[in-house]
Amino acid sequence: MPFLTATDRYIARLVFVPMCAVFVIAASLLVLDKMLKLFDFVATEGGPVSVVFKMLANLLPEYASLAIPLGLMLGILLAFRGLATSSELDVMRAVGLSYTRLLRVPYLITIVLAALNLLIVGYLQPLSRYYYEQLQFDLRSGALGASIKVGEFNTLQDRTALRVATLAPSLWPITIRLETSARAASARRALTLSSTYWSKRKSSSRATRARLAPTPRLS
Repeated sequence: MPFLTATDRYIARLVFVPMCAVFVIAASLLVLDKMLKLFDFVATEGGPVSVVFKMLANLLPEYASLAIPLGLMLGILLAFRGLATSSELDVMRAVGLSYTRLLRVPYLITIVLAALNLLIVGYLQPLSRYYYEQLQFDLRSGALGASIKVGEFNTLQDRTALRVATLAPSLWPITIRLETSARAASARRALTLSSTYWSKRKSSSRATRARLAPTPRLS
């Protein structure tokens, strides 16, 4: 007697069709919802549009791990509901097939998809999440060719800030002012010393004028 009979293949077809449909619909809804947010994020950061599709591709394993159990459950429920409503389940029970025998194919599908989901969650999902975070960091740091707005400070690394001060009408040349935290600290220190020097000089000038001013004589 073969391991899988015509009845098993029939049940497998009834399970696979709704399972694949639910999987595609659930994954598509998750991708479309995230796509809108990613387009808004990339447009705000000024990055290229191709980054959106790269980030979505890295999110597919996460969405697949959510859609596989949902598709499997609804596929089995809809398959046996169809058998029950068409009275085919009653005929199978009448010829001596138990519920355990009828669930042989759903059990096999569940074991295969559980192993696949374990592979996705244990290996593919952390790896793809790492690449997703890397793309997000590159986009925020400007490594992917993000535009830099005029008059705003942009942090390039730990101790470096970039600010485009002016932009010529012909776009060239572009005046760029590069400041580091050390230079900024030196500039602030020099400004403080200069302010202190001029305030002391002003006080000494007032004291000198007070000493040199003639004293009024009493008549």
